[in-house]
Amino acid sequence: MTNLTKRALVDSLKKLLGRRPLDRITVQDVTDDAAVSRKTFYYHFRDIYDLMEWLVVDECSHFGSPADGSVDWIREVADALNYARENRGWVLNVYQSVEREQLERILHKIVGPYVEAGFDQAVNGRPVAEEDRNFALAIYTHGITGIFLDWVSAGMRSDTVFLEDNLARLFQNSLAGIAERCVVQRSDLDK
Repeated sequence: MTNLTKRALVDSLKKLLGRRPLDRITVQDVTDDAAVSRKTFYYHFRDIYDLMEWLVVDECSHFGSPADGSVDWIREVADALNYARENRGWVLNVYQSVEREQLERILHKIVGPYVEAGFDQAVNGRPVAEEDRNFALAIYTHGITGIFLDWVSAGMRSDTVFLEDNLARLFQNSLAGIAERCVVQRSDLDK
C-alpha cells in the first residue's frame, strides 16, 4: 500500500507540473488530486520539494543500473536527455521553480553512479589513488550535470542527438584516459 500511495502522489505531482511550476503547487493540490489526506502525504514526504526530488529520482530509476558495471553510461545519459525532452513540460516547471543548487545536488545523485561505473570499468580493478578517483568523478559529474542544466535553461532547444554525440565523443574516451592516468603503478605502491 505504501508504494501505491507514493506512486499516486508522484503521479499527481507530475500531472500538476505539466500545467504549472512547482512553486505554484501546494501539498493540498497534490493530495486532492491523489485523493489522499495531508496526513498521508506527510507520512511519506517532508514537503513538496521532497516529493519533487523523489519524483525526479524515481523517473530516472527506469534507466539501466550502473551497479552491475555493464551499463554504457553515455547511453544512459543520452536516454535521460531524450526522456527529459519528451517530458519537457514538467521538467521545465521544476527547473523554473527550484534553485539550481538543489537541482545540481539531485542530479549528482543520479549522474554520479553512472560516471563512477564508467570510471570503474576503465580502471578494471587496478589500484587508483582515492584522491585522484574522487577528483575525476567530480569533474565528470559536474560537467554532465552542468551541460544538462544549461540545456534545460535554454529551453531544451538543441537536438539531443547533437548532445549525445558530443558526450560520447568527448566524455567516453576521455574518462577512460583519465582513469588510465589515475591508475597507481606498482612502482608507486612501493614508495
